[in-house]
Amino acid sequence: MALKQKTKQTQEQAQDIEHVVDEAYALDLEIKQKEKLLKQRKAELKAFAQKTGQKTLEGNEGQVEFSDEYRTQIDPFALWELMQELGMEKDFFNVVNVKVTDAKNKVGELHLDGIAEQNYNEFAKMKFKKRG
Repeated sequence: MALKQKTKQTQEQAQDIEHVVDEAYALDLEIKQKEKLLKQRKAELKAFAQKTGQKTLEGNEGQVEFSDEYRTQIDPFALWELMQELGMEKDFFNVVNVKVTDAKNKVGELHLDGIAEQNYNEFAKMKFKKRG
């Protein structure tokens, strides 16, 4: 009797998981479609705002405001020279990061394999696909 009940519970759990997978797949698909449409609308709004010079656009229910931004970039060679002048060259590698994709494109993946550090993270990503 206990085995029969356990089998029934397992079947119910499998059906529940199937439902959750299907629901999550449908939501993922809907979100991706809406994000694509949103990206298009944002591009249209930005183009219009840039053309007209308006920083605020209004609809009947909402509005969008554009703001400017500054991005700070530091040339790694200039930073290296500055840190040498300040006697901090040993700290240089603690403050810089390697753009892995750019490094692979320049040096080649085979050359980087010997120095690259790989971190494994099980179940790190989730991707929904249409079944079948």
